[in-house]
Amino acid sequence: MSATEPPGRRDEEEDWARDRTLAWAEEAARNGDYFSAVRWLDTLEAIDDGIPAGYRDRRRRWMRLAQVS
Repeated sequence: MSATEPPGRRDEEEDWARDRTLAWAEEAARNGDYFSAVRWLDTLEAIDDGIPAGYRDRRRRWMRLAQVS
């Protein structure tokens, strides 16, 4: 954190990025683009400490659906 950056700003930006990435995954899945939905979760997992527990089942389901599509 820089001397001019307000405390907690980085955390807020990381939270926003995490929430936005999950929203993009959800949007892709709603549009039937399960491959992209899984890729968004892969991206989050690569840059964060993993994906939220509730998304693990979704990822498995989306992976199955991506193979069928």
